[in-house]
Amino acid sequence: MAGTPRLSVHSFGAAIDLNVRMSAYWKWEGYAEGQRGIRHRNQIPAALVNIFERHG
Repeated sequence: MAGTPRLSVHSFGAAIDLNVRMSAYWKWEGYAEGQRGIRHRNQIPAALVNIFERHG
């Protein structure tokens, strides 16, 4: 993950980004890595998330 020593799930081919205008990334919001209390603000439709989760 940019600016951290960690690898993202993307680096393993296990994640993709969909319409980043509708998603929220903790670093874009000014949070620090490992910070607690980060509010979930993802706007990707739940139906789409469920389809991806159902198919692993």
